[in-house]
Amino acid sequence: MAKSWQLETKELTKDFGGLRAVNGLSFGIGHQEIVGLIGPNGSGKTTSINLIAGFYKPSSGQIFYKGHSIGGLPPWKIAKMGIVRTFQQTHLFPLFPTLENLVISCHVREKSGILDSVFLRGRVNSERKNSEVKAMEMLQAIGLAEYALRPAASLPPGAQRILAIAMALSTNPELLLLDEPAAGLSAEESTRLVSFVRELRDRGLSVLMVDHHMKMIMTVCDRLVVIDHGTKIAEGSPQEVAVNEQVIEAYLGHAKVS
Repeated sequence: MAKSWQLETKELTKDFGGLRAVNGLSFGIGHQEIVGLIGPNGSGKTTSINLIAGFYKPSSGQIFYKGHSIGGLPPWKIAKMGIVRTFQQTHLFPLFPTLENLVISCHVREKSGILDSVFLRGRVNSERKNSEVKAMEMLQAIGLAEYALRPAASLPPGAQRILAIAMALSTNPELLLLDEPAAGLSAEESTRLVSFVRELRDRGLSVLMVDHHMKMIMTVCDRLVVIDHGTKIAEGSPQEVAVNEQVIEAYLGHAKVS
């Protein structure tokens, strides 16, 4: 019996002019699963995430989320459905307080619009209070509560990275796409990130992660998908991928991952 995937790509392909960045990529992500998408620089990892998140339209192939075709939908519709991504570069409101960055990101799931701010101010104020409470709880959970009233630009680089992930989480996603989440993090912050991602999985979230921090990827992921020149060359548990000869040759420089 075929496995029921939360998200599935089928023969996903993306061309940029004469360059094929993603070539017939097929893989799935199960509910409450942490999947790592890895490969050499330029292998098509970020392009694949952008296709899933709606930032690029597929040249061909399909993307299904909970059985519904989402390939080519705009990012805001995909985010509303519960798929949210982070970026390699942190995207914050640098002059706003850290807490306000999270409050703003909470608005994605709120029901009030511009007209409500005029005619239904009570509901708007109630949603604002709920967002502030939720944002503060999130800061406490990720260890950034002490920065709540400081401008986001004043946070250390590692803390800014964690804040960007928290902003994505504040929209209540069901599938989180993490693009280089460990970039700029210290060893201690990376360890905290591993624990945090596992906790999210235990709470019901699914995660697709791209990162070059191989020790973290091998530690936190349930399964790995390896691509090279946009083509999938291997898939399996971290232990299986670590000894795959094709992966070692294409990606690991003839040395096993430890």
